[in-house]
Amino acid sequence: MRYYKSSHNYNTERLSQRADCCPGWGCSLYRGEDHYEDLKHLDSSGNRDPARKSQHDLGIPNRYPSGKFQVALIMKNDPKSIKGFTLIEILFALFIGLLLMSTIYVSMISGQRSSVALEGKVTAQQDARAILEIMALEIGMASFNPNFVTGIWRDGPAGTCGGVALNQTYKGIQEATTNSITVEMDINENSTLGNANETIRYVYDTANQRITRETNCGGGAQSFLGDLTGNPRSVQVVNNTAGIPLFRYFDGSGAQIASLPAGIPNIRRIEITLVVDTENVDPSTLQRRRMIYSTSVIPRNHAINL
Repeated sequence: MRYYKSSHNYNTERLSQRADCCPGWGCSLYRGEDHYEDLKHLDSSGNRDPARKSQHDLGIPNRYPSGKFQVALIMKNDPKSIKGFTLIEILFALFIGLLLMSTIYVSMISGQRSSVALEGKVTAQQDARAILEIMALEIGMASFNPNFVTGIWRDGPAGTCGGVALNQTYKGIQEATTNSITVEMDINENSTLGNANETIRYVYDTANQRITRETNCGGGAQSFLGDLTGNPRSVQVVNNTAGIPLFRYFDGSGAQIASLPAGIPNIRRIEITLVVDTENVDPSTLQRRRMIYSTSVIPRNHAINL
């Protein structure tokens, strides 16, 4: 075994003296003042080389007190040194975890409810707008008579249905009330009525909160916007609840026509207003969402004097 000589006449020490110093414990030994004597200050024989300067020669303070060993005892496998969590710490951690989980759950439920409400509103908007556009298009064609045939107008579904209209001055608007209208048009230009969609009647069914559409004199009224109570539907037509008429009629001066059906020949503009509620209740407000859509139709052919 190799030994190294101390520069202060201390007994030579083994640099790696670790075993058996502290039975059952791990030990680290430090050599005090001789700690700075490493191999770079010694020659090949283990003697100090005067040509090599050490920390002591250069006046650098020693790391450890002179002539003493510093022994650091590091305990190993001591059960008392292993610490766990107290009951209070565990309960507090559980409380924080439950609080975070509750926050996440509430956020997810709120987002889901908002998504369902938005989907119902979008569906109701699409249905109401589409129906309003179709109604405006068909009502705008009222009194279309390209061949200027006299006596072409027929009694609509509200009357004898199919017979010659008693009042030909009503022309293509044979019925006009706040909740219903019947329009006629010679679409295929054959100078007669009776083909599909040449006689159309719209009716607001207040009992079932729907709008029906009936063509010509067969097939009966079909649900057009909304449906019978109990059937799947996206909207409820609630004009009666809101106190807004489905149809309003105006003359050429813009004044509303109050006397109907006598005032039918003077109709120059028809205002259509849809008041609809979503069928399903909004989960956030626990109420149905209400939407109102309105448009004005000018039946240009109705103003032509034959």
